[in-house]
Amino acid sequence: MSMCAAKAHGTVWCWGLRLVEGKPVVVRTPERAEGFLGPVVAVASSGYSSCALEASGTVECWGLSKVVTGIPGLLPASVPRGAPVGLPPTQALAMWDERVCAIDTTFVARCWGAPLLGDGSSSAREVPTLVAW
Repeated sequence: MSMCAAKAHGTVWCWGLRLVEGKPVVVRTPERAEGFLGPVVAVASSGYSSCALEASGTVECWGLSKVVTGIPGLLPASVPRGAPVGLPPTQALAMWDERVCAIDTTFVARCWGAPLLGDGSSSAREVPTLVAW
């Protein structure tokens, strides 16, 4: 399991199982995570992956799961690699069991990752998909 937290000044600190130079490593004390586009206001972690919500509304994800990055074909990464495809500015973020959901600034929910995302399908989604309310 990996855990991350955002500090008040916008930095992210992570511990637990992390990717270091492409290999899983146990990190016993918080280490600063680098590579964000801007200051981070919230972080969500689940399993071996994490996502950060930046002050700009951009979401960036990283970790051992390739499905939570929101970027098709992207391999697992130790640092964030850009925003999920098609995700508008976001105000809230949640993760659970290789699934990510984001609420945008117009209160529309989009989820991606492992199956059962609220879109009526039982398929995994590599990109943010509208939740069917």
